Amino acid sequence: MDLFKNLNENQIQAVKAINGPVIVVAGAGSGKTRVLTHRLAYLVEQGVAPENILAVTFTNKAAKEMRDRVDNMLKENNTSTIMTFHSLCARILRTEANLLGYKRDFEIYDDDEANKALKKVFEDLKFNNTSYKIKEFRNLISMVKNGKSFMLEERMQKDFNLCYEKYNEQLKLENAMDFDDLLLNVVYLFNNNPEILDKYQRKFLYIMIDEFQDTNTIQYEIVELLGLRFKNVFVVGDGDQSIYSFRNANVGNIKTFIKEFKPLQIVLDINYRSKSNILNAANSLISNNKDRIKKDLKSVSDAGDLIELKICDTAQEEVLYIKNKIERLKSLGYNYDEMAIFYRRNSLSRNLEDMLLKYNIPYKIYGGLSFFSRKEIKDVIAYLKLVINKDNLWAFKRVVNEPKRGIGLATIDKIDQLINVGYSLKEAINQVNNKKVFEFLRLIDDLKEKMLYAKSMENFIDIIVKELDLMTYYKDESDRIDNILELKSVLAEADMMYEGESFNKLEEMLMYLSLRTDEELKDNDVKSVSLMTYHQAKGLEFPIVFMSAMEDGIFPSSMSDFDNADLEEERRVCYVGITRAKEKLFLTMAKRRMMYGEERYAKPSRFIREIDHKYLNNVDDPWKKHTIGLSKENEKETQKYTANDYNNDTYSLGDKVNHKLFGDGVIVGINDNLLSIAFKEGIKKVVKNHPTLSKIEK
Repeated sequence: MDLFKNLNENQIQAVKAINGPVIVVAGAGSGKTRVLTHRLAYLVEQGVAPENILAVTFTNKAAKEMRDRVDNMLKENNTSTIMTFHSLCARILRTEANLLGYKRDFEIYDDDEANKALKKVFEDLKFNNTSYKIKEFRNLISMVKNGKSFMLEERMQKDFNLCYEKYNEQLKLENAMDFDDLLLNVVYLFNNNPEILDKYQRKFLYIMIDEFQDTNTIQYEIVELLGLRFKNVFVVGDGDQSIYSFRNANVGNIKTFIKEFKPLQIVLDINYRSKSNILNAANSLISNNKDRIKKDLKSVSDAGDLIELKICDTAQEEVLYIKNKIERLKSLGYNYDEMAIFYRRNSLSRNLEDMLLKYNIPYKIYGGLSFFSRKEIKDVIAYLKLVINKDNLWAFKRVVNEPKRGIGLATIDKIDQLINVGYSLKEAINQVNNKKVFEFLRLIDDLKEKMLYAKSMENFIDIIVKELDLMTYYKDESDRIDNILELKSVLAEADMMYEGESFNKLEEMLMYLSLRTDEELKDNDVKSVSLMTYHQAKGLEFPIVFMSAMEDGIFPSSMSDFDNADLEEERRVCYVGITRAKEKLFLTMAKRRMMYGEERYAKPSRFIREIDHKYLNNVDDPWKKHTIGLSKENEKETQKYTANDYNNDTYSLGDKVNHKLFGDGVIVGINDNLLSIAFKEGIKKVVKNHPTLSKIEK
C-alpha cells in the first residue's frame, strides 16, 4: 500500500518523522487523523514492532476509528496499543495494582459510587452536622487530584485535608479507585517504582498523542514519564481548538512540551473542509487571541459564498429566518442532515425546536434531549399539571418522590395496585394512609395557593423553584437550572398567547406541550437537521451551519468579561463553530430576546465585530449603530441590573457562596473586585457583589 498517496508535503513530513520528539500543529480540517494512522502504519513498515507503539486518543470512538483504519492498512496482525488515557491507566494498574496496595480486581467507581464512599467518610467525621456538602467536597477532591490549587478558610482547609485523606483510605479499604485515581495512581506508580517505569518506557518506544491541546496536567505528566527516556513522542494538537478548560484541559501543555522536549515542529495548515471565505473569516477571528501559535489556514476550495449575517429584531424573527433558509436550501437540493444549528447553551434550543416542529422540519438534538424531554423540565411540568389536576396519575408518580422526600417504591406500588382494581388516585392515597404522601399533597395545595396570587405566569416557576429549593437540589448542574429558568419564558409567552385567567392559560399551555411531545416521539430515523452546542460540534462537519444567538452576554458569555483567558477560550469555541462549516455559514442574532421570562436587549457578539467584514454579507450602514450600541432610549435596558440590584456582602477566603447559575461554591481567591470561586464545574471568576451571587451564612 502506498502510504503517501493523497498526502500533502507537510503530512508526508509528519508521517516520516519517526525518530525523536515531534509536535504537529494540526489546524481544523487538515487531515490529522490520516496523518496519525498513516504514521502508525509507516512505523510498522519501517520495522517497528506494533506492540512497541502506543497511540492515545480522547474517546473510545476515536480509538476504534483509528484502530479500524490501521487494521485496514496493515497486512499483519495489529498488536499496537490504541486507547484512551483512562483505559491505558486502567490496564497498567490491573497488572501493577499490588504495588499500590490494591488487588488486581479493583473496582472503578463512578460519581455515584464515589459519593457513597464520601458519605461514609462524612458520617465517620461527623460532618453531617456541619455546613459542608458532599458534592462540594467531591468537587474539591477532584480538583486536587487534577493538580488544581485553591485556598480555603483555615478551619475548612483543615477539615478538608482530613476528609481527603480519609476518603482515599475508604476507597482503598473498598479496593476501589475513582476516575481521577486511574491517572494519579499511574503517576505515583511510575515515580516510586523506577523498574516499573523502565518496563513501560521500553514497551512503548513510540508514543503518539491525539488532541494534545485537551490534555490536563496529570495526563501531560504521564506522557512526560513514558516519553522522556527515548523521546520518540509524537503529539498532534491545535491550541486554537482548545475548548475544554472546564474539564481541566491545559492548553499550556503545548508550550510546555515544546520547552521540555524541543521537538521538530510541523504545521498542517491546508484545510480540506471549508470554503475560503469561511476559513478566512475564522483566521481573522482567532488572530485576536494573543496566547497562541500563529498559523493561517489555507483552503483547497474556492471562495464560496460570503458568510451571511442576519440581525433580527426578535428571537422569533431569528428562528423564522433560520427556518426559511432551511426550506430554501432544501429546495436547492441539500438534505436536512447536511444542516446544523449551533447554540452556546442548551436552553437556547427551545425556540428553534418550536419553530422546526411547527413547520414539520425533522430535527434531532445531537448528544442530548430536546428541551421538553429533559428530566428537570418534565419534573417541573409534572408539578404544574398537579396544580391544575391533583388526580393526574402520570404527574403524581413522576414527582411524588422528586426531589427525594422519603417515599419509597413500595408505597407507590401499593397505590398503583389499588388504582388497578378501580380506586381513584385520591381513594388509593387515602387507603395507603402514608404521612409523607399527605405532606406532598399539601405541598401541591401550597403551590396552587401561592400561584393564585402570583403577579404573572412566569412567577409560577419562581414559586416552584423556591418551594422545592431546586437551586440547592441542582446546585452542581448549572445546565438544569438554566433550563428551568428558561421555562419562565415559556410561561411568559403563554400568558400573552392564550386567553382567560392564569390557570386557564396554564391548562391550554400544558395541553399544547402534551401534543408537542407526541410529535417529538415520531420517527427519528429520517434525515434531520442537527441541533447542538458548540462543544458537541467539536470533531464534526456539515455543509450548512447556522450559528445562532450571536449576542454579547450569550456568546461570549458575560462571565468571560472579567478574565482574558476565559475570553480567549470563548473565542476558540467560536472558531471551532465556524470551522465546522464546509459550504455555507450563517450568523444570526436578535436585538431583543426573552430569557428567563424577561425581555432583554442585546448587541452583536464582539466575535462578529472581530471577523474581517469583507467575508460577511449584509454588513450595511445600520450595522454601525449595532456595533457601537443600541439607540439611546434602549441603551440603559441593555443592562439587566441597576446599582440598586447589587448586593453589599463582604467576602473572605473560604466563604461559601451561591451563584444562580453555577450553584454553591467556595471562594478560593480575591483580587480587588474579582472573586475566584470553586464550583463543581471548575473555578469561575465573578465580580464581587454581583446580584447573581450571595453569601451562604454559616
